Amino acid sequence: GGGSYSLEEGITKNDRDDETPVIGSEEESIFDDVSVNDPRYDAIKNVYEKGWMVGISDRVFAPEGTLTRAMGVTILWNKAGQPEPQGVAPFLDVTSDMWYAKAVAWAYEQGISAGYGDTFGPDDYLTTEQFTRMNDIANGRIPADYVGGAPYATRGWVAVMISEQ
Repeated sequence: GGGSYSLEEGITKNDRDDETPVIGSEEESIFDDVSVNDPRYDAIKNVYEKGWMVGISDRVFAPEGTLTRAMGVTILWNKAGQPEPQGVAPFLDVTSDMWYAKAVAWAYEQGISAGYGDTFGPDDYLTTEQFTRMNDIANGRIPADYVGGAPYATRGWVAVMISEQ
């Protein structure tokens, strides 16, 4: 009756994928919103287990979710082992009591992110190009010239990018 209809209604293609047995694998996803069959799953699991990225809540990773500039530098800071910055961030919009304050100060000192003059824009969405440049600098590579117009980075995309290094 109505019960089976409401069950069917809530089933998405991804839920059905989870039920397809993978030969030799009994693994269950660590996140309810990322199937073990998702091509990004291993990268997401890797960055989560290393403590570089966390879910947005218990068992929810939000792979399609966007990131802010504060989140982006915090991920790179986590990946670097959360080194203590030498000073405080020189930005009017980053006070020392904010959860990302040390990450921003570290990223500024390392030349990973310069901000916009005397502001950092911690809540601005991060584009794929901005994160690629920050990640290149964090890993000692010379970034490509800034072009602009790139799409916003997603959490799943960032996980794949940093997991591959």
